[in-house]
Amino acid sequence: MGMLLDRRMNPKIAEEHAVRPYMAAQSRISEFAKSHDLKSRPHAMLWLSKVYGIPAGMYASQVWGTVYLSEGSEFGSQLQKRHLSSLRRILGVKNSTTNWVVLRECGQEPLQIFWFRASIRFSNSMIDSNSETLRHVLKADLYLASFDSSCWSAQVSNAFNGLQGSAIFKQKMLRATQVPMQEFICDLRFRHLKVWRAADFSCPRAVNKKAVTYHKWCGSFEVVVEVLHFLSPPTCTRIWTNMC
Repeated sequence: MGMLLDRRMNPKIAEEHAVRPYMAAQSRISEFAKSHDLKSRPHAMLWLSKVYGIPAGMYASQVWGTVYLSEGSEFGSQLQKRHLSSLRRILGVKNSTTNWVVLRECGQEPLQIFWFRASIRFSNSMIDSNSETLRHVLKADLYLASFDSSCWSAQVSNAFNGLQGSAIFKQKMLRATQVPMQEFICDLRFRHLKVWRAADFSCPRAVNKKAVTYHKWCGSFEVVVEVLHFLSPPTCTRIWTNMC
């Protein structure tokens, strides 16, 4: 695949290398936006970042991205952190703004969903591969997963934890059968929405969490319209700034 590894075959360096093309893509997006007067149009900037910036940092993510597929590891990658910084600049909010709030306001998902989907597609393609060598490599890695949690198959199968169909997906992968992609993606998106389902039953005055405050004040369109109807534009701007 042309993926970079260190002397100990650690794929961590591959992630660091993936940051470079991503940052180069973001720089080109910024130059394009400046030359076409798009800086004042956040929706255009977000679209460019999603369709041009994210793919630039995806190379070989089905291999090096497995350490970030588990629940709770959505924001552990340096690439994800750089992407969130770019989104914050587009929105014009503080660096302290909660990660989930930034993604929701931008209508985007964690990069984890792209890496996880790439890993499952990679696994499914190896199962149906015409190469006998590649199929043997997959079977050997699946066997290794039974006693080594650091191998590729073990990291992917352990990342199914927290999904509703976790047991089914694990069984299919460890038995070298294809994981149904559509069912898996829907399940993963449901897992990502866990933070907002928890916020449904929390009170901003009782829980000191920005995500809960955002969800209660800005998560419902009807509530936002009702509140903003009675406030002046400067007041609305001040409330948003303080909340973020």
